[in-house]
Amino acid sequence: MTAVLLFVILVCCLMAGFFFQCSTLLCIIGFTASAALLAVQVFLFKESKLKRILMPIFCFVLLCFCMLIPIQPTGCGYYNYSGLLEDFANAQLSDKTDRSQEKLDEITQRYGETDDLKYIMALKAIDRNALDEAEKIADSFTNKRSENYYTIKERVIATKHEFSDDLADMLIDLYEDAAEDNPDWTHALKSLGAVLMDEEKYEKATYYLLKAYETSEEPDGETAYYLGVALIEQGKFSEGFSLFEEAMDIGVDEDIQANIAWYIQQATGEE
Repeated sequence: MTAVLLFVILVCCLMAGFFFQCSTLLCIIGFTASAALLAVQVFLFKESKLKRILMPIFCFVLLCFCMLIPIQPTGCGYYNYSGLLEDFANAQLSDKTDRSQEKLDEITQRYGETDDLKYIMALKAIDRNALDEAEKIADSFTNKRSENYYTIKERVIATKHEFSDDLADMLIDLYEDAAEDNPDWTHALKSLGAVLMDEEKYEKATYYLLKAYETSEEPDGETAYYLGVALIEQGKFSEGFSLFEEAMDIGVDEDIQANIAWYIQQATGEE
């Protein structure tokens, strides 16, 4: 009976991978485990009492594991989860209502209302200038410490309070929370540093800009420029101008190039 069940699990894992678009990794794990247990059951230690006790337990654990394959989202279930999200996002972007609703229904049916799905819906709400709706969606996130959550909050605050005197303080509070929850998120670190620069808090800005500079996966000219300015404003001219050179080598926009030229002019004039 155990051998038959293991054989069924093995076949189901194959079908889940090839025909039902389930997670390839989990299907391979399930297939390998069931094949190994089947071999043990059929060929090894046929008279072992321990085997007769352990095999049903192993079988039950494997069965529970395999039942999770088709119902879990990214990393643990349908490998086309991200594809469905992309289709939904593209339909939303193109204002294809029927198409987006179809994908929304499919994702919701398979995975429920995930944070990824809510993130796309919140972005669309922001595009419609429905800021309260976007904020409400963000507040319903399961994980309120994710980059997606802070991205929505950032865009809502920046748009909603664009002309408020408290905007800088609100963004600083948001970015500090985001940087604490996501220490390697370059965007939050750089944005926090930039806002602190505007507030002329150069020492604190340097701390976060340096972290952004060090954690960035690819060289970023804008971060190098901001960090250079922060250092120059603290009298560290050699380090600052070195970062300006690096920023120019990496590539920055015309406004930053003009600012770098101005700083160099000022330094040359003083000398």
